[in-house]
Amino acid sequence: MTFWQKSRIRQPRRKLIDVVHSLRGSAFWNPILQWGTAGLVGLFLGIYAVAVWSLPSKFAMLSIPAILAPFVFMVFGQVRKLLLAVVVIDIPLQLDSYFTYREGAIGGAISGMIVSITTLALAVLYVLWLAERLAKPSDTKQRPLFRLSFPLSAYIFFGILSIMAAQDVQLSVFGIFFYVQMFLLYIYLVGTVKTKEDLLFIMMMLMIGLALEGLIMITLRATGSSIKIGGVIHARIDGGVRVGGTIGGPNGAAGYLSLLLAPTVGVLFARVNKFYKWLAVPAFGFGAIALILTGSRGGLLAFCLSVGLLVFLVWQRGWTPTAVPIAAIIAAIILAFVFQAAILGRLLEDDNGSADSRIPLMMIAFNMIMDNLFLGVGMNNFTVRMLEYAKLDTAHFWMYAVHNNLLLIWSETGTTAFMAYVTFLGVTIYRGWLSWLVGDRSISPLILGFTAGILGHILHMFFDIFNGRGPVQMLWTSAALVTVMYCLLQKTQATDL
Repeated sequence: MTFWQKSRIRQPRRKLIDVVHSLRGSAFWNPILQWGTAGLVGLFLGIYAVAVWSLPSKFAMLSIPAILAPFVFMVFGQVRKLLLAVVVIDIPLQLDSYFTYREGAIGGAISGMIVSITTLALAVLYVLWLAERLAKPSDTKQRPLFRLSFPLSAYIFFGILSIMAAQDVQLSVFGIFFYVQMFLLYIYLVGTVKTKEDLLFIMMMLMIGLALEGLIMITLRATGSSIKIGGVIHARIDGGVRVGGTIGGPNGAAGYLSLLLAPTVGVLFARVNKFYKWLAVPAFGFGAIALILTGSRGGLLAFCLSVGLLVFLVWQRGWTPTAVPIAAIIAAIILAFVFQAAILGRLLEDDNGSADSRIPLMMIAFNMIMDNLFLGVGMNNFTVRMLEYAKLDTAHFWMYAVHNNLLLIWSETGTTAFMAYVTFLGVTIYRGWLSWLVGDRSISPLILGFTAGILGHILHMFFDIFNGRGPVQMLWTSAALVTVMYCLLQKTQATDL
């Protein structure tokens, strides 16, 4: 076909395009487009409003943000940032639901397939990321994700492999489904957060979530009763005393809070816009009070270790005057005095055998490990097999998963998975320490805060179960952000050279 023949075919198409463009900008076309779109949106929302009442409450509540999301996107734009904000805010709010829920599952086991706002947001984020990767197949700026995530990848692989040893395969699938989601979140953050602006945006949303959760927990303590909304949002207080908030149990809430309080203090020492510092002050205040209200001894210990280590190292480097650590100590004493009843009550009063009852569970975990060194008893199967390894009178036995997260991982997924997970934690701390040594005033205090928070949390792991979404998502998000900052500083150093 000649060029002249091609041009004759294209001419009608060009005319049609010109007509469409002229109509789009005309006074005739705009009202039709606007009113037609409004009518379709109204019709769609009307049908949804009628249909939503026929859904179970948990499906209805989860469907609301999914339905409203496209309209929010049209208003605000920047879909990726909005979805990242949703994922971060969802850590404390826990907008999720269990599908195929197991009513008879023993305490401490993951009792269903957790589908949350994070699940939905991650699905869209991965679609956007894949589209971006396909659009730039030769982009040399991609990070070596396999190398950066190898220990955690190995843990997930051997965790999935442990299903071969599971007596209750369905429970094992529940656990795998949950941890794979958290792994995908880790991979996404490491692979896509490439600028300080993105990092500070995530930190801002983390502090907003911390302040919001702190306010919720303080309100619960003031009212003395739990709150349930629509079968999805459940703000919890145990016995009118120990507050768990929307995260769940008090110990899980303490794990989330203690992980995030040190990075929030790190913002105060970093060379960043004053807006972030002003946001950090109320976030830390509400979060610290909420931590006290959890009544978690392990949480308070983790908080003292992480924040104390952070303040000491920043002071030692000369980035803060001596008056700041002294002021921090005075503030801690005042806070302890104001909440002395809650603190002393938890530390000195009878815990109804809570601490003593954990020792038999640890013995059961050791027995499981010795008998199932390679694959464990199967992910999320500790409670299924615990009676089999109990060497005591089961009539007075506490039927619950072992309150030691490291022993739980070892007994359920085997020695290889346990070693991979410990390596993941160790490598994360090592990356954080190397990044702190670089001495970048804008990032180093923040990365030290996350690293210290993880160190405190590891100590807390020896006393609590930590297989709930709140603490796990916060821990793996913290580890991902440490890796992100490590990569940012490596890139900066390479550029300087």
